Amino acid sequence: MFTKNSLLKEVWAEVKKVNPCDSSIEFFDKLLEKSPKITYGEAIKSFDSSSWSAWMLSEFINQSDEGVLKLFYEKITDPMMALKCCEKIQNRTLAISKTEMTILEAKFKGKLPVAEKEYQAKFTDVKTEVK
Repeated sequence: MFTKNSLLKEVWAEVKKVNPCDSSIEFFDKLLEKSPKITYGEAIKSFDSSSWSAWMLSEFINQSDEGVLKLFYEKITDPMMALKCCEKIQNRTLAISKTEMTILEAKFKGKLPVAEKEYQAKFTDVKTEVK
């Protein structure tokens, strides 16, 4: 389980196995060179990328604790990206809390009327496993 206190080098070894984007590879490799003992939480806070956070959320939601997930949710600022994360979570029926889903949904509700309507129609009957 990845936590904010996990060492970045341990988490990064796992992340690199699923082909992250070039900009994240460059950033985190340099960060590890400068600070080999940096924690995962510190690293997430220092990398300002909404798209990377969304990708990490979709790839590693089940391997991340609530503290790490919260950091990812905070980094996702684009409404459409938040909507797509919610769709991925719903499609995979991943276990997240209602509070966590509400944080993501708040980033797009009222901002994407057409997409929001489609989202509601598609997932009204879907039961997400709630912790």
